Amino acid sequence: MLDLSFSSNGKYLASCSSDRSVLLWQTRHFSEREHRSTRVNVEYDHATGVSWSPDNHALLVAKHNERRLQVYKLSKKPDGVLGNPQVALTFDKQDDDALVGSGIASTGRYVMSCSDRGRLTLFDLKGGVLASADTRQAPQYAARLSPCGRFVLTAGFTPDVKVWEVAFTKSGEFDKLSRAFELKGHTSGVLDLSATPDSFAMATVSKDGTWRLYNTNVEYRLGHEPQLMTSAACGTDSGAATRLALAPDGATVAVGARADVQLFSAETGQLMAAVTGLHTSPISCMLFDPTSRYLLTTGDRHIHILHNVPGCHVNIQIMQEKLAKTTNPTLKERLREQVKELEAFVSSLQG
Repeated sequence: MLDLSFSSNGKYLASCSSDRSVLLWQTRHFSEREHRSTRVNVEYDHATGVSWSPDNHALLVAKHNERRLQVYKLSKKPDGVLGNPQVALTFDKQDDDALVGSGIASTGRYVMSCSDRGRLTLFDLKGGVLASADTRQAPQYAARLSPCGRFVLTAGFTPDVKVWEVAFTKSGEFDKLSRAFELKGHTSGVLDLSATPDSFAMATVSKDGTWRLYNTNVEYRLGHEPQLMTSAACGTDSGAATRLALAPDGATVAVGARADVQLFSAETGQLMAAVTGLHTSPISCMLFDPTSRYLLTTGDRHIHILHNVPGCHVNIQIMQEKLAKTTNPTLKERLREQVKELEAFVSSLQG
């Protein structure tokens, strides 16, 4: 399998594979022994990337051979299962280069693709080109949409990550694609990157063998630059076979190097857990679920779902520290409930 994507409501997971299939899974079945899926066939080709539309009724796939994007419309059956996939739109091919990143903005306003030679393109929802730019990072290793839909993050041969802002007018018309800021500090090419849902924190992993976490909640229009919060060694000298995921709650950084997974505290940089030989081939994709309680990885024919117990412990500690400092009764009660819920989740796994 090559890529994974959660629907915005967290109810569905999509995976794509070189066997010309996209599989749709219901996340409520994750805890069951048997996992059923709905198959979407990609005719005469296979998808290297997959992402959900904001309304969860369509899938965007990046086609390997054709080097272009395609949209499949889905309908929901009475039992809640998605099916009856129909090709709704095929985008015009921009060039003959492989695509290393694609996605639909969570705002539903545009679609992004980026080639391995650094051609970044924005489309409207009908396939028309809104803007195009050369990232000047070729070979390009990764391009990601921020979960908030406001930014595009690109990483490649250069040691700096470029963060692009996609701006719209107050009336909803596309305005421009422009450079917002850069994530600096690595000494070699950046292999992968990730952001929290609000884009206030972004993480990177590099060929220099380290990952870095940045505070990106800055007034970049006034010239303020992101601040480094945490950095740690992770031994990622294996080239492009390295993936990274930042948990939505910002507490955990996961690095997948070769077939191994490492979980770090985003606050301290401490290595909290490691799983070796998880897959029979290098990890191709990893991501946290919307609750940050599960980490999903793939790299062969299987998807592994790991309990993010280390991340739960980090969150419990953070909440307990806040609880000791706050004097607000409402906040105290909310923090107590959150701690109790996380402790119950961890306890259920140990029992």
